[in-house]
Amino acid sequence: MGEGTAGDAGDFRVVHLNDANRNTEAGFCNNFIVTSKYTVASFLPKFLFESFRKLSNLYFLIICILQCIPEISNTSGQPSTLPPLLFIITVDGVFAVLEDHKRHQADNVANASPTLVLDRETRKFKEVSWADVVVGDIVKVVNRGLVPADMLVLAVSEVSAQNPCGICYVETKSLDGETNMKVRSAMECTLASMGSVDNLVAMKGVIRCEHPNNAINSFQGVLELEGKDKASIPYESIILRGCIIRNTDWVHGLVFNTGKDTKIMMSNSAPPSKMSSMDRSINQYTVVLLAILIIFSAVGATGAVTWKSNHSSVWYLELGVSDNSAFVDWLIMLFYYLLLMYQFVPISLAVSMSMVKYIQAQFIQWDITIYHPDTDTPTLVRSMSLNEELGQISYIFSDKTGTLTCNVMEFRKCSIGGVSYGNGTTEIGLAALRRTGKSLPDITVQSKGPKVPYVNFDGPELFTDMKGNSGSVQQGRIDAFFTHLAVCHTVIPERHEGSNEVTLSASSPDEQALVAGAGYFGYEFVNRSPGVAHVNVHGTVQKYEMLDVLEFNSTRKRMSTIIRHPNGRIFLYSKGADVIIYGLLKKDGEDESTSSHLQEITRRHIDQYAEDGLRTLTIAVREIEPSYYAKWASRFHEAQNNLAEIDKRKKDLPNAVDECMNEIESDLELLGATAIEDKLQAGVPDTIANLACAGIKIWVLTGDKEETAINIGFACQLVTNDMKLFIINGKNAPTPEILESTLRDEIGERCADVTVYLASPPSTRGELRELALVIDGETLMFALRGSCRSLLAEFSQYCKAVIACRVSPAQKAEMVALIKEYVPGVRTLAIGDGANDVSMIQEAHVGVGISGQEGMQAVNSSDYAIAQFRFLQRLLLVHGRWNYRRMAQLVLYIFYKNILFTAAQYWFTLLCGFSGQKFYLESGTQLYNIALTAIPIVAASILDQDVNDEVAMTFP
Repeated sequence: MGEGTAGDAGDFRVVHLNDANRNTEAGFCNNFIVTSKYTVASFLPKFLFESFRKLSNLYFLIICILQCIPEISNTSGQPSTLPPLLFIITVDGVFAVLEDHKRHQADNVANASPTLVLDRETRKFKEVSWADVVVGDIVKVVNRGLVPADMLVLAVSEVSAQNPCGICYVETKSLDGETNMKVRSAMECTLASMGSVDNLVAMKGVIRCEHPNNAINSFQGVLELEGKDKASIPYESIILRGCIIRNTDWVHGLVFNTGKDTKIMMSNSAPPSKMSSMDRSINQYTVVLLAILIIFSAVGATGAVTWKSNHSSVWYLELGVSDNSAFVDWLIMLFYYLLLMYQFVPISLAVSMSMVKYIQAQFIQWDITIYHPDTDTPTLVRSMSLNEELGQISYIFSDKTGTLTCNVMEFRKCSIGGVSYGNGTTEIGLAALRRTGKSLPDITVQSKGPKVPYVNFDGPELFTDMKGNSGSVQQGRIDAFFTHLAVCHTVIPERHEGSNEVTLSASSPDEQALVAGAGYFGYEFVNRSPGVAHVNVHGTVQKYEMLDVLEFNSTRKRMSTIIRHPNGRIFLYSKGADVIIYGLLKKDGEDESTSSHLQEITRRHIDQYAEDGLRTLTIAVREIEPSYYAKWASRFHEAQNNLAEIDKRKKDLPNAVDECMNEIESDLELLGATAIEDKLQAGVPDTIANLACAGIKIWVLTGDKEETAINIGFACQLVTNDMKLFIINGKNAPTPEILESTLRDEIGERCADVTVYLASPPSTRGELRELALVIDGETLMFALRGSCRSLLAEFSQYCKAVIACRVSPAQKAEMVALIKEYVPGVRTLAIGDGANDVSMIQEAHVGVGISGQEGMQAVNSSDYAIAQFRFLQRLLLVHGRWNYRRMAQLVLYIFYKNILFTAAQYWFTLLCGFSGQKFYLESGTQLYNIALTAIPIVAASILDQDVNDEVAMTFP
């Protein structure tokens, strides 16, 4: 943050401490929030504006206006179309109000929520509503309390007043969807003093910070207190609106953003607008009908002018002598015919569809068979406009972890120093053995040891080796391995009030299982204080100073921590994907632990674990000289505080932060690998098999290893032994040129197979062998670019199933976009449960979120939300089928009855000398769509079932 004075207020926000008048003069917004679409004052103009943006409503409004012109009106200058138009708009308005009412209720609850604000006159905290909180207020948030506005942490409750640490924990689920707790810390210059109300009242100074923005993971600002040096505000000292304080009695915070200026409100962006294929078709048909209507009107007008000129002597018709030219008479008759036959375009279609879709959505949400009682989670319809689209899905793109699997991880096996520990296999491993025809003697799926949360381990050899049974070298490796697991993480132990129960709050279930696994073997992570991890090693609490954390992201695919041991030695602990960690290992040397032999043995163990469907992580370490660390840390911390370098990193440009990380994460020594089980959800194999029988192609996109992904594909029946498995990875297609050649060869071979198959007599033809494609993220980096892109799209269409492994969130979305671009008329569905699935869910025609272990971001970005993957088959095969047929019948029926109604009128007027004589009474014309023909088709579109649900599921 640059230097600044009050005169620089235009460059950043200036908040004055304990100076309400100056903050009021600055014109900061209040904390009253409005997430509803309409207010009482804005409803009418805003709703009418949006209503008449619809082509159909605008069309009928123009008809109303034309009906008021006496020269062309066939209703004596009265807008007879106005009542049905008002009825339709009123119905739309009712639905809009019902939908918006929920937002109003949520707003009212939020604005009226109580919080504690410091009253400077009484020197006490008083209870006020959230709506009354203003910038500059000092608030007190108690344990499990919601934070009312973006605030700077000044002080927290301390266990020891003599040794304050300033640490608190927050839950950010409502902000980023993550369920794990985060650590936040008070400013160093305030943590010791601002726990006192007297000091809070006496505090003077300003905060100079960034203007309000939607960057929820970054913050820039400085705190300037009178009599103290200027202090940069770290992001860890900021708690945003909507977070929940956990495991902390109270927190004192200074409000700097309120209401619409808070980061959560500014990051609330509308999801991408999606339109069903039926809606697009209706728009096209409507334009065609308008064109036909104009043509018919022009024909009628031409006939009228011609007939009149040929029969001007027929005195009893009182045709009279017109002062207008023939063209003007033609133009008048053209508009007259338009008004006579305007119902050629159905006025009731939009409102009928809205009513039907709303009730269909309720039926989906009321369906008890797709309700999950264990979590009390019903199916949620977030976008009822796509109900019928569910019945047209041809491609499903699915995440694996938490979507096909339970996302409840258990520590199963590990490899340490070239020795594999842990017996038994998994359900996925058993399926792999059956597939290869191997015998299954004495294979256990569950452990025989004591059952503890997140651990399912059966391997007594490890316990004996921990005692030195295999020598002191292996004993030392085991100690280093589990010390690594106990300290290299961001887990927070949460102790429940009134009991000794401890819950491990982790950023991912993998970390939860790893820390639990370390605890199971006697390396129990106890708690975390500022810069220190406390680990109970076989009954003795050891303190490990956490010097730096090099965080995980989807680009780095690894996480590292730099730790100072109690003996003063400094180590870097690193864990990540084997393809990443192996590239960072020290080259072959004299030390056996760094030898290629050890690396090869460990890799074989990793491959064996992957064949069992286990998730693997590679564990490595490096000892660092204190003098080297001091120099490196100076450069690293300088880069971390350099706003230009931070901005480069956000944009994925080369930057000093990543350079420093890459520098120290090198010359690592391999310790071993972990294997964690994530079981398949109930009903996944049957669901995939049923969806495949329905002709839907299923792609699984995962970050797992190739072997793990393949075996899970077989276990869930995505891939079968009858399929030809075609694997493309960095080994057999390392360059774009080789990949392009490979794809061309495979496409040519497939075309030849199809030609031979079709040329064979039907009696001897047999079945054409289906293909399954496996491709990794490394290959996708260039497969989704250039000429390879179209070839990949073409070849994938020959494949019954596709498995993409080691893919990033961006690649998931790109693969959905690939099929949308190259497959005509395709309808895609993406399903996932985590924040890394959001881009894929939003890219697909229909997005489905699963409410699971990774928060609610996927659900909040989805069109439909379910609790289990198995519910997807009923959503598509039953509700999708029914709703598509119902909506198709509704649309065709309404078009049919309006064309029929108008055709009789048009035929009649042609027989009356093109006079435009009305065939129906005006009352009948207006009631035809709204009352006389609407109810039967709406009822059928809600309740009709061509087959019952059991038949729809059995014969997809």
